[in-house]
Amino acid sequence: MRKLLSTIAVMCFVLAGLTTIVEANDTTFDKFKPADDTYPMAPVEHAELLRFQGNIYVYKLVGADGSCHGVAIANGHTRFYQRLEDIGCDPDVDHVSFAPSELDGYQMLNFYSKTVAVGRITIKAQE
Repeated sequence: MRKLLSTIAVMCFVLAGLTTIVEANDTTFDKFKPADDTYPMAPVEHAELLRFQGNIYVYKLVGADGSCHGVAIANGHTRFYQRLEDIGCDPDVDHVSFAPSELDGYQMLNFYSKTVAVGRITIKAQE
């Protein structure tokens, strides 16, 4: 009986932890607003999550026909997103990596098309 109660308690803690993780990461693109200096997502576009780390989300913006329309970075704290003007569709970005910067308090986002690095930006690290 004691073993059964221990197992139930562990399962409850695991399920509670998973629920918290899922809720924290359940940030779809439509929950973000465009920043003042960027234009909003068009009705024919949808966003595909490429990568997230902490409160930074990187999305690929795709048209109804499957064509690439750009890349956007969203901030989970502020709930705003910014389209990237220089990195996006030529060549097509298919994955992103996060790396610490040599500058204290900053991190780098590296953008790749297949295995070729096509861009890098440095942003202030989120706490």
